[in-house]
Amino acid sequence: MVDHVIDAVMEKDADALLAMVRLTDVPCSETSGDNMDSLPKCPAGTSSGTKVPVIYELSCNARYISSAELLRRVMDNVVNMDPHLFAVYEDRPLYYDADAYVLAFASPSEVTYPEALYVSRDGEIVMLRSACGFDPMRLISADTPFILAPLDQK
Repeated sequence: MVDHVIDAVMEKDADALLAMVRLTDVPCSETSGDNMDSLPKCPAGTSSGTKVPVIYELSCNARYISSAELLRRVMDNVVNMDPHLFAVYEDRPLYYDADAYVLAFASPSEVTYPEALYVSRDGEIVMLRSACGFDPMRLISADTPFILAPLDQK
């Protein structure tokens, strides 16, 4: 269910990753703020409450991504970081009603900046996460159901 996502990252194929993204319709707000609890900002000419297709990125500046150009930059960052699979575990992403597999990738030279792709049971990318300079182990709880435990980075 996740091998095709891992393969795309390891092959540095941002186009393949983009094709795997599942956007979720979320109500927008004309007065959206910049914090993670805010709804996505409404596109011009759209009123509050209108559902807009987005993917959520949890990071230092958590945000909804609706722009194809911005999503392309995010996926380019993932594949251009010299990615190595760091861990695979299960979690429930925000704004998604089922558990997902989390594929955490890190560069061996910068293990404090992992990127994670939340992949649904259907094999679609449903959320993104960046550790923003934190030790990636701080993002994983003691009772995390690992499929592939974090690699020893010492």
